Amino acid sequence: VRAVARSEPEKQRAPCPPLAFTPAGGRVSGTVPAKRAGVLPRRTSIPAVPVGNFTWNWILEPLMPRDPALRCIAEGYSEFAAVLRMPWSSEEGWSAFQSLVDVPLVTPLQSTRSRDDILQELGLATKRNPIVLIAGRSQLSLRTLATAAANCSDFDFLMNGNIGESLPPNIHGYSEQLAFSDALRASDVVLGKLGYSTAAQCVAEGKRPLYPERLGFRENEVLQDAVACEIPARQMRRSQFFA
Repeated sequence: VRAVARSEPEKQRAPCPPLAFTPAGGRVSGTVPAKRAGVLPRRTSIPAVPVGNFTWNWILEPLMPRDPALRCIAEGYSEFAAVLRMPWSSEEGWSAFQSLVDVPLVTPLQSTRSRDDILQELGLATKRNPIVLIAGRSQLSLRTLATAAANCSDFDFLMNGNIGESLPPNIHGYSEQLAFSDALRASDVVLGKLGYSTAAQCVAEGKRPLYPERLGFRENEVLQDAVACEIPARQMRRSQFFA
């Protein structure tokens, strides 16, 4: 946590490609899941255009090479007239689509509030320590949280949910009434899986992601290089994450 909070962007051998942020007005989903590829355009009259930074046949190919299911996925993708490819994408896996359109970086709607206003609501306006937002759908155990907070007393931790009185005073909870984008703006470091949505939000807000090692998922390698090109980011080894 201390390393990523104080780190500087990594020097790159080549300039980073320019990014243009396009806030999403609704939910942005990844490329159509493998089991539903091609169903929408084939069975309905509703125009469907998938958007994403990878395809599932590309993700699964190293895990199940020469499996007939890969061809079925590609055949499903071929039913779509076009696909919108976001930045930080793989170069392979798109040939099945009838047309490929590159689009700017898509982010969920950003907060419209000032950071000071959000910190005031959270009761953290007088705090001077860097704030670590614990992101992700799953909840860490209370024991893990207490250990982390005790070892990092020079940080404040922010997470969704009610915080019991037995936890250290540098752990703070926020209710579901506070948007994740607001919690993100109030924070300095974001701890969680390096998924596309979280990575895009961190880049848009200039926040520093700290994420666990993710083995066997090809997207992670692409995201790591792309995000490190834009903002300070650091990966935790599995031994560190489970320590």
